[in-house]
Amino acid sequence: MQTRELADRPVVEPVPVPADYIREARYGHTVPGIKFTVTYWLQTVDGNLPSESVLRRISNDVEKKNPGYERYFVCFMLPGMKENTGFFATAHRKPECEVEFLWPTVSLGQPDIPEGYVRAADRLLGVSEQTRAELNSIGK
Repeated sequence: MQTRELADRPVVEPVPVPADYIREARYGHTVPGIKFTVTYWLQTVDGNLPSESVLRRISNDVEKKNPGYERYFVCFMLPGMKENTGFFATAHRKPECEVEFLWPTVSLGQPDIPEGYVRAADRLLGVSEQTRAELNSIGK
């Protein structure tokens, strides 16, 4: 945590925790003892989306809170994304937790994602303005 001095006493500035980034959770196809699936719709914190390490922490937490499955599939969506059209990112074990970002290609054909989320995702993953313009021109 970061602290700064204010009138002879430290003031602790809150650091976002993984749950701060979760807007909604939906549990998907689960097979007892075999497969556990959950999809999270993310939200920004201070205009930023969660990093890969935060998504990994969320995924690890899912496994800790839901023991007894062979495989865990954790999917992450942005507001406005349509179900069954791809994910912003996914996490699963191979055997260690791996996070895979499917952005920016999944943003194609997703006109309902709010612009602030598109910018936050592009910033997180280093998508340039030129690349974004090229992606937006596809299919027009």
